[in-house]
This record gives sequence, structure tokens and C-alpha cells, in this order.
Amino acid sequence: MVDGDLGEHVGILEDLIGAPAHEAGTLAEQAELHSARIVEIHKLISDNQKDMVDRYHDCLQQLLAIAERVEFPRIEDFG
Repeated sequence: MVDGDLGEHVGILEDLIGAPAHEAGTLAEQAELHSARIVEIHKLISDNQKDMVDRYHDCLQQLLAIAERVEFPRIEDFG
């Protein structure tokens, strides 16, 4: 990040990970809340990645099953 307005950077972080709860008065409490939110986001991303890999694997298996049923012409058939 380039030097700039600290408020702008804080605003961007709040947009990305959510603004701290009003009951979090100190910076340490806010950091703890943000850390917990980051852990939640990381878990969500990991779960989504696993789901995408599983779906890709399922699609690949379906394509391989279809490919096994396709009859390709033999070279001798062109001669």
C-alpha cells in the first residue's frame, strides 16, 4: 500500500473484514475481533476451494465416463 490517508486504509479494511463491533473500544479488542473475522473468512475460502475441487473432480469423472463410450474411427477406416 502506498502512503495515504490512514482513514481511507481503515475504511478499506473495514469493507473487507467488517467494521468492529461498537463494544470493542480498544485497539486490542478491535484487533481481536478482526482476527476472528479473518479466521472465519479463511475457513470459508478453504471450504469453497475444497468444494470447487470436488466439483471439478466429479465433472472430470463424468467426462471420462462419456469419453469411454465414444467410438473413434480407426486409421484403417480412412484407407
